[in-house]
Amino acid sequence: MYLRLQWSHLGTSLLPLLLLGGTLLVTSAQAERRVVERTQQTVADWVARDLAADISRSESELLSFGRQLAFGDNEQRLLSAAAGNFIAHASPTPVEFAILRPDGQELVRISRDRVYFPSELVNERGKPFFARAAQGLIYRGTIASDDERPLLELAVPAFNAVGQVKGVVVARLDPRRIESVLQNVPETTARSAFIVDDQGAVVLGQPGAPANPARDGGDEGHSMMRWPLLQENGSELVTVGGEARLVAQSSIAPGGWWLIVEQPASVALQDARRSTLFVALVLTLTGIGVVVWSLLLARRMTLPILELRDASQLIASGHLGRTIAVSREDELGELATEFNQMSLRLAESQRELEERNVRLRQGLTLARHIQQDLLPAGGPQSKAVRTCAISEPAAEVGGDFYTYLSQPDGRITFVIGDASGKGVAAALVMALTSTLVEAQAPREAGPGELLAALNTQLYPRLNASHSSVALLVAEFDPATRRLRAANAGMIAPLLLSDGACSYLPCYGPPLGIVPSANFVEQTIALQPDQTVIFASDGLVEARGPDGEMWGFERMEQAVCEVAGASPEGIVEHLRSEVAKFTRDTEAADDMTVIASQLTGAA
Repeated sequence: MYLRLQWSHLGTSLLPLLLLGGTLLVTSAQAERRVVERTQQTVADWVARDLAADISRSESELLSFGRQLAFGDNEQRLLSAAAGNFIAHASPTPVEFAILRPDGQELVRISRDRVYFPSELVNERGKPFFARAAQGLIYRGTIASDDERPLLELAVPAFNAVGQVKGVVVARLDPRRIESVLQNVPETTARSAFIVDDQGAVVLGQPGAPANPARDGGDEGHSMMRWPLLQENGSELVTVGGEARLVAQSSIAPGGWWLIVEQPASVALQDARRSTLFVALVLTLTGIGVVVWSLLLARRMTLPILELRDASQLIASGHLGRTIAVSREDELGELATEFNQMSLRLAESQRELEERNVRLRQGLTLARHIQQDLLPAGGPQSKAVRTCAISEPAAEVGGDFYTYLSQPDGRITFVIGDASGKGVAAALVMALTSTLVEAQAPREAGPGELLAALNTQLYPRLNASHSSVALLVAEFDPATRRLRAANAGMIAPLLLSDGACSYLPCYGPPLGIVPSANFVEQTIALQPDQTVIFASDGLVEARGPDGEMWGFERMEQAVCEVAGASPEGIVEHLRSEVAKFTRDTEAADDMTVIASQLTGAA
């Protein structure tokens, strides 16, 4: 026993020293590695700033030139003269320079050797650079010249005095200075330096080849189509072509170009690894005997604790009710007894919770079915319109609803609403609102009066709970083909005609916020085959995995893509586009969409 305690004392004395030595070993290795990484990153940042300054200077010259241009029917000669003067003074001198109209047609194209005749000018609308520049953005890219050398292609919008794009200016530059900078990166810092775009494609320069091409299956560094980008600027160890490389990445410009400076990790970190191996060897030889004996002794003394740990892991994994044998009468035995009692109590609590959850899920499922059954099964019973609608709650039950009300004189009233919040509370508020809509609609003369009456009834009920209801009421008269609409906090109706989208400008505060409110009606005459889309904000507020909202622009684009489709096709396309955008992201809000198309039938 004494010898055992002696060894235990020896182990507990040396173990802190070994831990301290290991900590120093790791800290030293990390510090040396950080020095190497910072040195390489500093070089990358310096080169990136230099290249960014050159590119930005060329872009600024092109933007300034574009603002001075005057596009007109009789400006061909003046544009040619302006282009020639720009090339003569630009630095660096463009290999080729062109001015394009907003429709993509070249007005002027000049190279170092010649000025192109009007018959040689082409329409560049289909080129990648034109689409970006025509949107008011700067394009950066590379193309191959006639001798297969890469050229730097810059395209900028030419703005008029009010900031509209009046044309596009494109210049193709010789990238030899950039390539020279990349080739002159110090060899002690990098084996290769090159530029990639935001997809990882190599734009200028060339990645270094792996140290062992035969093992890697060839010179993969030269044949790869994509370079693995880091998440952000910095230095990091990555494996490329079967070889570990120390890579420093730095942003060149906001347009999505990155400078990569890389070298084999075996070369960059060889000195740090030698020091680390030497210190590790000394520490290992010093503490190996003590560690082995300490582990054996610790295992014998900690068997009860290990058993308790294993049982705790089983409970953590969901196996409640697990007990352990109580073989001691000391503090560990008391701990084992308390553990067994706790485990049994947890198992009983779990059973009670599962029973409650089953009952709750059954109730919510029934509520969801009831809520869905309250929605109209089909469109309005009228040949004048063709309607399709969906309503998808974010939780088991939701706060969205829609309905159609047919008037005796043939008018059709569309109602779509969204209660604040989601889940059971929103569903109860919307159930109250839908009941009031059914009861109040026949008494009111129009959408605005209906919303005002509903607000008067809902305010005392919702104000105390700080709730509100967004509601849109639209009344369509087949006899006159006129649509009247009043809005209380919903998205304005979206009108789709001839592939163009526009909103009917009707807006107002949600119901239940103020004691009384007036809601202005808007009236519009619809044409045959014109479609009106009503939607709740759950559609535009759907979020993707990165937290970005789907938004109004994507909704309008999705609707315009299926401008000639049926209401069913439009609704299904919107649902499909939202699903593609959100993927597996949990819905943030209820989503309701109604698409109604005027058929022209009486």
